[in-house]
Amino acid sequence: MTRAPAFLEDNMLQRILSRMRQGDWLLTAAAFVLVMFGLAAIYSVALSQTETDFLNVKKQVAALAIGAALFVGATAFNYRLFKNYTIVLYI
Repeated sequence: MTRAPAFLEDNMLQRILSRMRQGDWLLTAAAFVLVMFGLAAIYSVALSQTETDFLNVKKQVAALAIGAALFVGATAFNYRLFKNYTIVLYI
């Protein structure tokens, strides 16, 4: 029998992959489509201007990258760790 690579045996990686499988992919895809429509609209406005530097498009792409990273981080985070601190966090 062959063993799985060492990085696949990591418990944390398995938890992240398990949560990704359980995720709401329809909602994620719908949000992605809306973001792409927004980027297309901003790009269209940038094309209509005489001085085109696409600064707003670049800003939106950077915001998309940051938001996607935060989304993946929030998905991988186990919020149940704060169960014992709910009263303190609520106040």
